[in-house]
Amino acid sequence: ASRKYNNLAIFHANVKGSWSEYDAAASLSSHLKLDLKSVDVEEQDFVDLLPRVMKHYEHPYTYHPNCAPLMMVAQLARDSGVKGLLSGEGSDECFLGYPWLGRKRITDAYYQFGKGLRTLVRRIPGVGVLAWPYDGENQKMVRALLSRNEIEEDEDKTRHAVTNLVGHKVSEKNIWTLDYLHYHLRSLLHRNDTMGMAASIEARFPFLDNDVVKTAVNMPDKYKLKVSPFVFEKAHPFMRDKWVVREVADRYVPKDLSQRIKIGFWTTVFQRMKISPKYFDNSFVGNLFELTNRQIHSIHESADQDLKMRLLHLNVWGEMVYDGGAESESVSKLHQHVTIRPDSRR
Repeated sequence: ASRKYNNLAIFHANVKGSWSEYDAAASLSSHLKLDLKSVDVEEQDFVDLLPRVMKHYEHPYTYHPNCAPLMMVAQLARDSGVKGLLSGEGSDECFLGYPWLGRKRITDAYYQFGKGLRTLVRRIPGVGVLAWPYDGENQKMVRALLSRNEIEEDEDKTRHAVTNLVGHKVSEKNIWTLDYLHYHLRSLLHRNDTMGMAASIEARFPFLDNDVVKTAVNMPDKYKLKVSPFVFEKAHPFMRDKWVVREVADRYVPKDLSQRIKIGFWTTVFQRMKISPKYFDNSFVGNLFELTNRQIHSIHESADQDLKMRLLHLNVWGEMVYDGGAESESVSKLHQHVTIRPDSRR
């Protein structure tokens, strides 16, 4: 694009702190000789923008904590007189760029070993069940019920369709591409569309061009995840993710950009939010579950951080979307009862 047009700009959300990618964005803009327009995203923005983001996103979004930076960069584009942006959604899905996929074989083997060991211990007469109690796998089943089995049905339909179409077994890694092009990609496009349209910004996704997707789906997996003895990324050692995309990018940008570690708009703010139990006094969540203040305080005390964040998001959603409350009132309540712990580690 920069070779055809010299009036383009790069829009960047600089999430301040140890995860900032501003230097990489500046290096890219300098190399391509394009203007860099950046908006600084402070940690407090993740709290202050929670009600506004929720109003546009329309349901709790703990799955995508980086909605606020996306909204802010869309507003920056709008204020710069730009109506349309190019965005990279689809690249990680098509070409397996997610870090956990690069180590999946190792983690699967680890969990399978643990499962086998548990089975052996439980076979010891009289003491096995006591030595290694097992609560079953109901958590996964409950989650599937609450999501109307959407993800599970997607996966089943994908595998059934592929088997009927090609008539032979397909590489599991290529199935991963198809899996991620369903539920996961839909959630990303929903995030991009709602956060962009909050500022009347249209986004387009070159990696989701039909021909690109067809190529990716049919491409041998060795060109997506490639064993490499010179890759020392701790998330997936000796495995280069999104190999073919990086090889093509080498033609256009310096290797310190094309081969850099994926960070992906990362933030740990949600893990570090401290929520006072008083936030839930006489709250939407309390009323929804018919809980007294004392009961919800007890739940809050024993809940892990993930559940606390889900309850917080559900309550903000209830205030903004269900009750149609004022954004200023919701923000004021968050300021009273929500703080952010310092980021002590990268």
